[in-house]
Amino acid sequence: MSVRFGVALPKELAEELEGIAKSMGVTRSKVVEIAIRSFLNYLKAINDPEKAKIFLVVTKKEHAPSILGQMDDIENLSAIADGEKVILIIRAKDGRSLFKRLSKAKCSIYPISLPS
Repeated sequence: MSVRFGVALPKELAEELEGIAKSMGVTRSKVVEIAIRSFLNYLKAINDPEKAKIFLVVTKKEHAPSILGQMDDIENLSAIADGEKVILIIRAKDGRSLFKRLSKAKCSIYPISLPS
């Protein structure tokens, strides 16, 4: 069952939403649903990093060695180099501990809370 409600958006954001919906071949409502679901999972992970066991970390290549030096308790690690940036996908044993350590590093952290 769906619930309808109205949302006012700035014109440029509404136009961007429309363009994305068209390029994906879905409705604006579907794009908004995906975005909200994704953002709520992100907020849940930020609120309780213990539930987030997977982290997407983006940093400059020069900072990667110091970040990787903190990874003594991870279960899995994948890395992708993209120009001067490195994207790390980390599966942690202890999400809260890793989140605290990463918060002090020179990187962007995107915890991923998997739906239960």
